[in-house]
Amino acid sequence: MRDDAASPLAYGGLGGWFEIGIAGASVGADLHGTVTKLSSTLTDGNRPRERDIRLGLGLTVLRPVSSGVRLGGRLDARLSGRFHYYGDPAFQRAVFMFGTATLGPVAEWVTTIGSGRVTVVGALPLAGIALRPWSDARLVLRAGQGPRFVTFPKLLAASARVEWTPRVNLPWRVGYRLDLVRYHDPLRFRSVAQGFYAGFAPGGRRP
Repeated sequence: MRDDAASPLAYGGLGGWFEIGIAGASVGADLHGTVTKLSSTLTDGNRPRERDIRLGLGLTVLRPVSSGVRLGGRLDARLSGRFHYYGDPAFQRAVFMFGTATLGPVAEWVTTIGSGRVTVVGALPLAGIALRPWSDARLVLRAGQGPRFVTFPKLLAASARVEWTPRVNLPWRVGYRLDLVRYHDPLRFRSVAQGFYAGFAPGGRRP
């Protein structure tokens, strides 16, 4: 992660991720979030450091177009708060907020491999609204304040996941997910998050 509003350093770390969703035949909704502790490998003593908290809500609509392939759209709203702890003796802290509401296409491909089913899902928002209050306050004379309407590629918020479920009727699944965020106002924001997960989905399939 790198946010020029807070620091020119790049930060990385480990954290937890959760998702709670409901799924129908073609429509699904999900609530997801992460908590990550970040530090910079370019500095000594793990200072400055950051803690990143994100919360998101998504609505997905998918329709079958051929065997194993569904296409549709996704509406996604996300809010992140980054607690930046500076490296001075006073341990001063600042909070940097970043929010988006995006809309774009989503595609799903399902196939059978071995003893399980593999699902690949990818989404690429094409337009949305971005809110970055700290950057606005600092650059008010040039950038203005408040939410901005943005389009791809100024805002890149792509996501993908690969998920495996057993062919037998068991309510568990494992997978890998990747999230990319890049936003350009006068100060740049870039973030890459990835991880493996395991979970349960009794009685249905992912929309």
